[in-house]
Amino acid sequence: MRCVILGVILGCLALPAGTGAAQAVSADAMEVQRCIWRCGDATNLRQPAYDRCIARQCDTGQTKRKRRR
Repeated sequence: MRCVILGVILGCLALPAGTGAAQAVSADAMEVQRCIWRCGDATNLRQPAYDRCIARQCDTGQTKRKRRR
């Protein structure tokens, strides 16, 4: 019984440490999204100016868009 209680307590203590990394990734993703929205506002979503703005200001390596065929 003591082991079960100790396991629950340790599990609860480890949970906040694990969610910190997820929150950091989520915050980074939101900052990239905000940058994309700013580019949309600045260019009125006009291509290719919109794409150039994203590539120049927001590109994190994950924002590369696939070419349409």
